[in-house]
Amino acid sequence: DDYTASLGLSWEVDIWGKVKREKEEALARLLQTEEIRKAVQIGLVAQVATGYYTLLMLDEQLEIARQSLNLSDSTLLIAQTQYEFGEATMLAITQAKAQRDVARQLIPQIELSIFQQENALALLCGHYPETVPREPGQESFAPVPASGYPVSSLANRPDVLAAELELRAANARVGISQASMYPSLSINASGGLNAYQAANLFAVPGGVFSSVAAGLVQPVFQRRRLRTQYEQARIEREKAELSFRQLVLQGYMEVSDALARIQKVEEQAIASASRQAALQEGIETSNILFQNGMASYLEVIVAQSTYLQARLENAQLARDKAAATIELYRALGGGWN
Repeated sequence: DDYTASLGLSWEVDIWGKVKREKEEALARLLQTEEIRKAVQIGLVAQVATGYYTLLMLDEQLEIARQSLNLSDSTLLIAQTQYEFGEATMLAITQAKAQRDVARQLIPQIELSIFQQENALALLCGHYPETVPREPGQESFAPVPASGYPVSSLANRPDVLAAELELRAANARVGISQASMYPSLSINASGGLNAYQAANLFAVPGGVFSSVAAGLVQPVFQRRRLRTQYEQARIEREKAELSFRQLVLQGYMEVSDALARIQKVEEQAIASASRQAALQEGIETSNILFQNGMASYLEVIVAQSTYLQARLENAQLARDKAAATIELYRALGGGWN
C-alpha cells in the first residue's frame, strides 16, 4: 500500500490573450442573460398596462351602453304615450323596442369582455381570477417631445444591448479560436506527503515530495480542426453583427411607428370629440322635436344609434392612445438606464 496526500497547481501563461478573451466572453454571456431578463420584464409590463387600459375602456363602454338603454327606454315611453293619443303608429313602438334591445344586447357582451380581460390580467400577474381594482380618470402620460427622441435612446433597449453583448462574445470567441492555434506555455507544480503506512502519512518528518515543470505545447496534428473552429467563429461573429444591426433598425422603426401612431390617434380623438359633441346636441334636439310632434321616431332612433357609436368609438380611441404610448415605452427600452 502507498498513501499520498498531494496538492497540484497549473498555470498557463497568457501569451496570446486567450485567457483574457475567455473572461471577456464569459462576462458578455452573463450580462446578456440579464438584458434578456429585462426584455422579458418590459414585455410583461407593457402587456399588463395595455390590458389595464383595455379594461378601463370596457368599463366606459359599459356605462355608455347603460346610459343608451335608459335613453332608449325614455324614447319607447314617449312613443307609447303618443300611440295612445293617436300621434304615433305601432311601427314607432316596434322600432323603439328594437333600438332598446340593441343596447340590452350590448351590455352582456361588454360584461363578458370585462370578465375575460380581468382573467387575462390575473394570469399575467400570476394570480387566480379576481376583480381587478382600477381608478378611472387617474391615468396620465408624459408628453412626447416635439423633437422626438435621439437614436441613442435605442441603447437603452435590452434586446439591443443583448445583441451587442452577443457580438462582443462572438468577437472574443474569434480571439480564443485564433490563440488556440499558437503554442501555449504552462507551468505545473505539485507537492505533498507520501508514506507506506497511513499512520505515518502526517508524521514529522514524513515523505515530502515536490515538483515544478514547465511545458510548451504546439498544436500540430489538430491544426486543421483549430483552423476550422476559427473560421466558424468568424462566421458567427458576422452573424452577430448582422443581427445587432437588424435589431437597431427594428428599434428605430418601432419608435417611429409608435410616435406616428400617437400623433394620428390624437388627431382622430379631437375629431371624434367634436363629432360626439355635435351628435349630443342633435340627439337632444331630436328628442324635443319628437315630443312636440315635429320629428319622426326614425330620426330619433338614427340620432341615438349614431350617438351611441360615436361614444363607443371615442372610448376606443382613448384606449388606442394609451396603447400607443405604452408601445413607445417598450420601444424605447422601458425606462432602463
